[in-house]
Amino acid sequence: MKTQRFFIIALFFLFAGTLMATSPKKVELKLDRETGALTVTVVHPSKNVERHYIDEIVVEVNGTEVILEEYEEQEAKKEFQAIFVLKDLEKGDKIKVIAKCNQFGRKSEKLTVE
Repeated sequence: MKTQRFFIIALFFLFAGTLMATSPKKVELKLDRETGALTVTVVHPSKNVERHYIDEIVVEVNGTEVILEEYEEQEAKKEFQAIFVLKDLEKGDKIKVIAKCNQFGRKSEKLTVE
């Protein structure tokens, strides 16, 4: 019985950080058609940006991965922001961005080039 209690308590502490982690809440995309600059803003609250942060951004154009960036911390406690330059975009191209938290969850957003 004591062993079972110990095991349950150990599991609780093992996963406590993950349970308290917040996944990305929202991904916002802004594209400057003239320069091809895609601004990605991820709403991702974090009390400790060195331990809980957006660790990966994937950018796909028409279903093909064109950018994979990995990060080791988040600069701001409320959001993460990055700018990528996408060349040779055409009207109708479909952009998808996936943001992944290093502890829990992911969120994506899509944009059609106009």
